[in-house]
Amino acid sequence: MAASGSAPAAKAKAALPIDIDVYATRALVALRKKRADYIAAGSLEDFNLEAGEGLEAYQPILDGGDALDLSLSKAEGLRVARLAILTGEGEAALEEAHQEGKGQ
Repeated sequence: MAASGSAPAAKAKAALPIDIDVYATRALVALRKKRADYIAAGSLEDFNLEAGEGLEAYQPILDGGDALDLSLSKAEGLRVARLAILTGEGEAALEEAHQEGKGQ
């Protein structure tokens, strides 16, 4: 039996563009929630240590010195979100992402 055209599974899917701002904002919301959970448990110091270790791990990736299975966009989003949570920047984006998350 001859097949006409390509099978649906064989068709290449177009890659969707990544909006790094949306990705970073969602990561920031998740990190802020995690930080709040640590604060509620009385272990903010543990959170800060964990976040700092994450920053140390991702910076070499962004500098091109480490080859993990992260896209540049994902690695950059994680780095931006972690820096934002540690510095307190990004409050407006945080509120926007929080409201967006409520709608889903």
